Amino acid sequence: MTEEPLSIDELLRTTATCRYYRTEPVADELLVRVLDAARFAPQGGNRQPVRFIVVTDQQKKETLRD
Repeated sequence: MTEEPLSIDELLRTTATCRYYRTEPVADELLVRVLDAARFAPQGGNRQPVRFIVVTDQQKKETLRD
């Protein structure tokens, strides 16, 4: 027997927070899927003013961090 998928409300209310991060890089295909989904997140005034910048170069990430 297959389980019924979670509703979005149930999913958002039961998802645990992320306190630790993995060190391995995120696959480009997954990154594209996540950013594509993020385009549909609620925005102030429904203007969609967000811009995403993806940095994969380790040295650039360290420079930004510092």
